[in-house]
Amino acid sequence: MLLDLMATMARIDNDKRIERIKQGQQRAISAGKKIGGSTKNQEIRAKVLSYLNKNLTAEEVAKISECGVATVYRIKKELKLKK
Repeated sequence: MLLDLMATMARIDNDKRIERIKQGQQRAISAGKKIGGSTKNQEIRAKVLSYLNKNLTAEEVAKISECGVATVYRIKKELKLKK
């Protein structure tokens, strides 16, 4: 009986959480905000791509492009996957 009660409470809590998420998404949509998906900064991507072609190290590209080294490696990886 106790397990049934705990399972019911967990299900109710999960349902409330889902409802709050949906309300937040609707509020964001009505405010004109884009939700979901990735919003990659095209300007930084363009800088990184241009400097990657110049045989610079990832650290140098990151410093020049004013982004993180992980971003440079992520863009490099995406380029390899596209080829």
